[in-house]
Amino acid sequence: NRVLIVFQFTARVVLIIGTITVFRQLNYIGNKELGLNLDQTLIVKGPAVKDSTYQSTLSFFGNEIKKVSGVSSFALASSIPGQELQWGRSFARQDSPKNSIGCSIVAIDENFFDLFDAKFVAGKNFPDGSTAWRDAIIINEAAARQFGYSDPSQANGQVIIWDENDQPLQKQVIGVVRDF
Repeated sequence: NRVLIVFQFTARVVLIIGTITVFRQLNYIGNKELGLNLDQTLIVKGPAVKDSTYQSTLSFFGNEIKKVSGVSSFALASSIPGQELQWGRSFARQDSPKNSIGCSIVAIDENFFDLFDAKFVAGKNFPDGSTAWRDAIIINEAAARQFGYSDPSQANGQVIIWDENDQPLQKQVIGVVRDF
């Protein structure tokens, strides 16, 4: 009988501690500053097919979504915020090409940061969706630190070498966004 009473008491204490821990974790997640504003946001994951109809399909979707009442803006991205990133490349500073680091990539349009109210530490967003910005990138604070900049704003304006299938491509950092 004593063993059963001790077991029940121990189980009760473990369950109470577990409940408090889960409550605190949920409270933390609910109040954590994400770095992005997801209020009043619907995220739709599109097909991951990129064929010859991709650009026309995107244009059609963008034009149709603008017609929906209640939709104030939309953005395109290769990944859903908060989802594990699956796309990456090797990057290096132009002044140190042998010291490459692996970075994850999210392809976005010029509306992404405005839609999610992301904050820039330095630089600016893409002004438009034209191909004039194909050699520009925006990095986050964590990437700037990995590149060795003690102050993330020092990365702004610098040239980063992007390894694309063993072809070094130069990309200029036009902005540094806060981590999210």
